[in-house]
Amino acid sequence: MGEHVFYVVPKGKEAFLDGYGKFSNLWKKENGTWKMSRIFSYDHGAAVEKLKK
Repeated sequence: MGEHVFYVVPKGKEAFLDGYGKFSNLWKKENGTWKMSRIFSYDHGAAVEKLKK
């Protein structure tokens, strides 16, 4: 599990923090090799609200 943030990069302007979310990855072993099979991204919202908690 992890957390990620999203930035908006307007043309000709500085990037700014815009969103927040959580993620989790599902790994499967296929033929002796681990492969990422799914990425779950959830609990999205405005970055300011989430990062204040």
